[in-house]
Amino acid sequence: MRNPRLLYTRAAQTRLQRLPLELRLHVETHLENLALLAEATLPERLSEVLTRTEDGFVSEVRGVRVYFVMNAVARTLLVYRLLLEPSHAWEASRSAVGHE
Repeated sequence: MRNPRLLYTRAAQTRLQRLPLELRLHVETHLENLALLAEATLPERLSEVLTRTEDGFVSEVRGVRVYFVMNAVARTLLVYRLLLEPSHAWEASRSAVGHE
């Protein structure tokens, strides 16, 4: 079940769907946990536990950087960018074609 407090731009959703299945599941689980954290934590405390960027926040899971902004009042996260780190891009393309 999708968390209603977790939103994606079209570009981020497309990028997420293109990740290899195992990696996508890790990223989705991580994002669900971030949404739960945003729901359960006071907004001013979130800045203490999350890494800030110029435009919002960034988090990393298994070589994927997730950029997002948060609406403190609605306690929602908007994921606007997913970036696969170059060192992991080769591994993802390898696993996508099934080589070990």
